[in-house]
Amino acid sequence: MPLISVILPTRNRPDLFRVALDSVLAQRDADFEIIVVHDGSEAEHVAAYQALFAEYAERIRLIELPYRSRGHGHAYGINTGVEIALGEYFAFLDDDDQWIDDRHLSRVCHSIARLGRLDMYLANQEAWHLGRQLPPPIWIGDLLQKVPNLPGPDPEGCYKATAADMVRAHGFCHLNTLIMHRDLFAAIKGVDEYLRYECDRDFYYRALDRAQTILYDPKFIARHHVPLVGKMANVSTQVSGTEKCLFQMFILGRLHLSVKSPAIRAYAWKHRAYTLQRLVRLYAEQKLYRTALPYAVEAVALRPSPNSFKVLLRLIFKALLLGDVAGSE
Repeated sequence: MPLISVILPTRNRPDLFRVALDSVLAQRDADFEIIVVHDGSEAEHVAAYQALFAEYAERIRLIELPYRSRGHGHAYGINTGVEIALGEYFAFLDDDDQWIDDRHLSRVCHSIARLGRLDMYLANQEAWHLGRQLPPPIWIGDLLQKVPNLPGPDPEGCYKATAADMVRAHGFCHLNTLIMHRDLFAAIKGVDEYLRYECDRDFYYRALDRAQTILYDPKFIARHHVPLVGKMANVSTQVSGTEKCLFQMFILGRLHLSVKSPAIRAYAWKHRAYTLQRLVRLYAEQKLYRTALPYAVEAVALRPSPNSFKVLLRLIFKALLLGDVAGSE
C-alpha cells in the first residue's frame, strides 16, 4: 500500500494538467500513488485527454466522471478520488498548478516515519500572475514572522504548530500544499460539495479544528497560477465580487457556529466583519444602497468603530433618498 495518495482532479485543461501531473511524477524517494479524476471535459478537449491517459496509463489510477455542462465540481472530484485512495495520507494538486520541489513528498515521508503519525502537514507556495511572481504575504508564508517561537526546526526543517498558531498567518493553507491523514479527512466528511467557491478555505479550517498533530514546512513547494479574469475554466473567475463575499460570509458564519477552537471562532468572527465591510462597499459602488444597508448594520454590530458608523449613516441617508439606483444582480 502506498503511504500517500495524490488526488489530481482535472477538467478542460489538458496542457496545464500535463505540467501538474509531471510535477507529481518528478517526486523522488517517496511512497505514493496518483489518482486522476477527469471531470467530463468539453468535446474539444476529449481527444487530448485520451492521448494523455493512454501515455500515462501505467503511472496513474484514473476515474472518468460523466459529462455535465458545469462539471461535478472541484470538491466532488476530490471526494471521489479519495474513495478509491489506498494511501494513509492524502495530498492534493490543482490541474493548473504544479509542485516545484521534487523532494516535497520525500520530506513528508521522513517526517511521518520519525513522528509515527501526523494529522496535517502544511507548506507554502508561490503565486504567479501574467508571468510575474506576486509579493508576500500570501497564504501562510509569514507564519514564522507572526509566531517566531514555534517548536523546531526538526531534521526536515519543519515546525510543530497548533490551530491557534495557524490562524495568526496572513491566510489559509492552499490545498496544493496540504497533506492530511485519512482519519481526519473522514472525521470532517471531506470537502463540502455544495460550495462552488472557497471550499478549500472551509475544508482547511474544519480540518484545523480537529487536528492534533500539525507540522509546518516553511519551504515553497508549489507554484499557483492565478486565473485570468474572463477565463471560464476556473470557478474564481466565474463568480462576481458580491457573490464571493456572500460565499465567504456563509463559510465564516458556519465556522463560527460549528468549530470548537476558540482561536478559529475568533478568526471567523473577525473576518466575517471584514467581509461584510467589503460587501457593503461593493453594493454601494453599484448604487445598491438599500441592498447594502442590512449588511452595514451587521458590520457595525460585529466590529463597531467610528468609520463603520459613518458608513452606516451615509447608507441610511442614501437608501432613504435614492433607494437602489442600479438594477439588482
